[in-house]
Amino acid sequence: GTLDIGADLSEQRVRSLVHELSVHQIELEMQNEELRRAQGALEIAHHRYVDLYDFAPVGYVTLNDRVVVEEANLAAAELLGVPRRDLLNVPFILHVDPGSRSSFYEYFRLALASETRVHWLAALRSRDGRTITTRLDCRTVREEGGRPLSVHIALTDVTEQRKLEEEVASSERRLRFAV
Repeated sequence: GTLDIGADLSEQRVRSLVHELSVHQIELEMQNEELRRAQGALEIAHHRYVDLYDFAPVGYVTLNDRVVVEEANLAAAELLGVPRRDLLNVPFILHVDPGSRSSFYEYFRLALASETRVHWLAALRSRDGRTITTRLDCRTVREEGGRPLSVHIALTDVTEQRKLEEEVASSERRLRFAV
């Protein structure tokens, strides 16, 4: 509605209203400046987060409860040998070696049900056909009611480490046999 201030306002009342409006305008300008500073700080924090996420030394993916990739960083895309856009909105299971899929689903269900971090080794398959032994470190994000929303997974390539462990074990067996 409109404010009916009437024609018979006293000069003192008009001065009082003008003063109140100028005080209110100053308060709004101060709030606006504070909002601009907060927005600037948020933009800096966002850029810092994106930089840390995208250029982390390990792959990160966020899967929804249907195992579909919602987010992925550049390291995950590089690990799997695909452009990041080809990872998004696609079932992650397509990147799991067929022989590891049932155990992947088993551990994923465990991660969804768990209140703590869950980790396991999985054989992933890169676009060029390489098998990548990968450590998956998972943390489930839940809504307030406790229903799982998504699973954050750090992907660490341990292929070379596993090969070295197997070579050491094989050398130890040969040494024991020789002795």
